[in-house]
Amino acid sequence: MKKATDEEKSHITTYQNFEGCFSLRQISEMDGSRYEQIANHLVKCINLEYNVDINREVSRSKQKTILEITDKSKGKSLKTIKETLPDSFTYEEINLIFAKKLP
Repeated sequence: MKKATDEEKSHITTYQNFEGCFSLRQISEMDGSRYEQIANHLVKCINLEYNVDINREVSRSKQKTILEITDKSKGKSLKTIKETLPDSFTYEEINLIFAKKLP
């Protein structure tokens, strides 16, 4: 697994490790970072228009459910959307879907 250097941004290192077939959970464990932080790195990469395959982290059925709820909950807070979803859904999954969905 690649580690970030001083010259390199940590979100880029997360992206490279993710592309190298490590899961976000594996990256966080190997890097000693919180899972939430590593997931946010991937959200940042999506926002920077990196090609990120979120299907590896969020199942298609969960993606569909999140999109259905968010379409019905336009303007609602992330917390409200999370509370509408089953407990098995995480804020990180929701954020990844939001990032991928937004133009």
